[in-house]
Amino acid sequence: FMAFGMQRWAEYQALADQPTFLYFMDHVPPAFHLYMPEQPYLELEGGARSGGAYHSGDLALVFGSLDKVGYEWTDEDKVVSKQMVTYWTNFAKTGNPNPRGEDAWAPFNAQSLSTRVINTDPSTVAGVRKRILEILASRQPL
Repeated sequence: FMAFGMQRWAEYQALADQPTFLYFMDHVPPAFHLYMPEQPYLELEGGARSGGAYHSGDLALVFGSLDKVGYEWTDEDKVVSKQMVTYWTNFAKTGNPNPRGEDAWAPFNAQSLSTRVINTDPSTVAGVRKRILEILASRQPL
């Protein structure tokens, strides 16, 4: 369960007094062969977006390479990709994903569990999937 591992990693970083920003991919990209642009389509019984947000599904969005993957991306995908490129570029330049003068994405800490929910209308929330992550954490304390 990726969310638990990433939240745990964020907790360790925050406990070490490192500026930490955690996100949760709520936008569901289509399932595709990222490394096979000439054969991007995966056959999923429920359709290309029926698999939910999945590990590595955000890569084309993060790197702004939707046009390189050979899939029929939606306007929503393009909006989310633009956000992700901005967040990652700002973080690489400054250590903070927020655009200059904005602070919508609060740093993570182990008390608030501030997590940026990525979709077409992103928001920062306290504790994404909190209950299930608490259950997992109870079996693997810090």
